[in-house]
Amino acid sequence: MVEELEREYAAVRDKVHDLRRLEDTLATDADLARRLGDISAYFELAHEGEAVTDDLRNEIASLRELAEKLETQTLLSGENDMRNAIVTIHPGAGGTESQDWAEMLMRLYLRWAERQGFATEVNEYQAAEEAGIKSVTFTVNGDYAYGLLTGEIGVHRLVRISPFDQAKRRHTSFASVFVSPEIDDSIQIRNTRTANVQ
Repeated sequence: MVEELEREYAAVRDKVHDLRRLEDTLATDADLARRLGDISAYFELAHEGEAVTDDLRNEIASLRELAEKLETQTLLSGENDMRNAIVTIHPGAGGTESQDWAEMLMRLYLRWAERQGFATEVNEYQAAEEAGIKSVTFTVNGDYAYGLLTGEIGVHRLVRISPFDQAKRRHTSFASVFVSPEIDDSIQIRNTRTANVQ
């Protein structure tokens, strides 16, 4: 009974998500039609001698921004690109330097997510002794979060004059970033036994 309810809940949740995505697509289509109509009206007013140049420039700039956003969404058409992202950051060799660099990366990604309007949740955080972090895992919740963050997978390097070195030498620090999509937890595993075949 409980398993059946969980399956139904997962199915309904997926359908609501799909419905929301379709509603967003229809709203975007209506917005594009309205903007194109506004631009056409501005051109007609300009031909009649009205001073609408500033309004027309603002409307075209706004339309360009929306077109860039839609282009990004079109490029992110992979199977998991629309999902939430789980980001894990680990410092590389280099002690305090790398741990500090890993913390800088964490702050960078959390601020980026905030500016994008994504919600974030820190799942695991392990502070280092002197400065920085030993590891962190956080979730970025929002449409296309995984698709936008997949380009960040890999090892990131920072070369700087160390604030932790009394001799003020240049240090190279490394930190690894891994991004995975948040998937349904409604996956079911079944054990089956097969007869011995001889």
